[in-house]
Amino acid sequence: MSDNGIKHITHIIFFTLLTFFLSSLCNSAYALPFTITPSSSNPVKIVKGTTLTASYTVTNNTDKPRNNNYVKYLPLNTQVQANGCGSNFNLAPVGQVGDSCTLNLTITGPVNGGDRNPHHHLFVCFPGGETCNGPNSALNIPEITLDALTITPASAQIPKGLLQQFTATASYSDNTTQNVSSSVTWSSSNSAVGPINSNGLAAAQTVGTTNFSATQLGIVSNTAVFTVLPAALVSISVTPTTASIFAGTTQHFAATGTYTDTTVLNLTSAVTWSSSNTTSTTINAMGLAIGIIPTTQSTIVATQGAITSNSVPVTVTGFAYLVDNTNEEILVCPINPDSTFGNCNPFNNGVFLNLTSIAISPNNKFLYVTNGVSYFNFVTVCPINVDGSLLPCAVTGSNITNGQGVAINSTGTYAYISNINNTVTVCAINSVDGTLSGCHTTGSGFSIPLQASINPMNTFAYFPNVAAFNVNYCAIQPDGTLTLCANVATSLLGGVTAVTINSTNSIGYVTIDNGVIYACPIKTDGTFGACPIAIQGLFIDPTSLVLTPSTTMAYVIDAPVTNNVTSYRVSACTINSNGGFFNCVAAFTAQPDVLKGIALTP
Repeated sequence: MSDNGIKHITHIIFFTLLTFFLSSLCNSAYALPFTITPSSSNPVKIVKGTTLTASYTVTNNTDKPRNNNYVKYLPLNTQVQANGCGSNFNLAPVGQVGDSCTLNLTITGPVNGGDRNPHHHLFVCFPGGETCNGPNSALNIPEITLDALTITPASAQIPKGLLQQFTATASYSDNTTQNVSSSVTWSSSNSAVGPINSNGLAAAQTVGTTNFSATQLGIVSNTAVFTVLPAALVSISVTPTTASIFAGTTQHFAATGTYTDTTVLNLTSAVTWSSSNTTSTTINAMGLAIGIIPTTQSTIVATQGAITSNSVPVTVTGFAYLVDNTNEEILVCPINPDSTFGNCNPFNNGVFLNLTSIAISPNNKFLYVTNGVSYFNFVTVCPINVDGSLLPCAVTGSNITNGQGVAINSTGTYAYISNINNTVTVCAINSVDGTLSGCHTTGSGFSIPLQASINPMNTFAYFPNVAAFNVNYCAIQPDGTLTLCANVATSLLGGVTAVTINSTNSIGYVTIDNGVIYACPIKTDGTFGACPIAIQGLFIDPTSLVLTPSTTMAYVIDAPVTNNVTSYRVSACTINSNGGFFNCVAAFTAQPDVLKGIALTP
């Protein structure tokens, strides 16, 4: 080689090194003019036919404002979005507000991060383009293809009104899968049965069947079968949600069902009713509960299939009402769980005079009291409040002479008053206010009749004759009058003070003033059979007897004389299967007040 050639090569090397040196100086002076940081959520692959976004944060690293910066180079298949930095943007000095912006790129195909062509990589430059920078890692997004779509579940059955989520899963060429439920296009073959939204959530709208499919990038999924069943019961609500009832009275409960389609139906006769304590409260198939034992509690629920209602607490309350002849008042006594009486509250409304007997209407609404004075020939009627207390009373009735006893029939339509003049007065009862009307004497053969009783069927009335030592019974006509009165018990030793027929019409209890109580079996014709003794030796002068609604207990008023003082007491006796009394306990004692009658609710 000639000397000139050697010199030429030397010059080229020199200028090349000089250019490199100057370039190095330039880049050193303006090293990293931008920091370009890719988003951690940038895509790592793209499905053929789809569009994605990659984002970068571009930050000014100089202490001067940089305006009209621009994107000089871009990878293939990318485009700058107008939002964010855009193709041209301004930046404030580093550390000030506006020193950075977000650069968003639209990606429509694969991006080769290993492409040797520098023009195929992201570069951001200052104006003039002499100072540029790119991210610390190249954008690399391989392209895959969608191979299949699969809907799960493949079939579903749900009641009308509910929702069912279906999932669309995409399978790709790189053997990966992805939930694409919110990006596919869903379709229903019968949207009236089951429409499906853009996220794959189907609504069970009408009973029937429909087919669902999903489509994306020309790929159609499998068919999913969706069956809408009739609406199913979701809950049962029982009303009232709490109740307090008198022993022997009823409370109606209603059951309301709510279904999956929000419909509401009355299920009172379709549910299964139950009581947690049937000795306290029973309930029939129509939701009618009956209080059995006072001052006890039970829980009522309704069920249908696997659905159980709310639990309703039911408290059974009971009261005894005593005639206090001495103070001319009524004692209102709550009944304790052990059958004794709680604190008795006296009630005097000013319309009592020489009280002799008491009775309560079957619906627990009215209390009737006889007044044993010849010139006060009325019956006193007192409304009963829901809490058992008595409301202001009034006098009612006519053709009554010194009433000694009062009995109400089981339907609450007629009252029978025994009179001191050996007659019986029958009166119609007004169901609204409890007053008596149309009163007239009826029946015959009475001898100072006292506390009477009507059988449950309202076919016979029984009257104790204290002067004749026997019991009369009379047939009851549809209009309430008494006919065919005859002696039904003649072998009784002593003055008969009261007769009480039990709720099953099987036994008539007869109290005698010598302390004996008989339990007389009742024949089909209403007459008594041979009367065995229910109890003897405990009572001295029983004057009144009343049975609990369950007929398992009896309350007896007795008037024993001790040290020449009469101590009136009420005893509670358990009744055995043969009608005999046992386990008698003192429920209440009053001394020296004279107790003449007792009534229970009901």
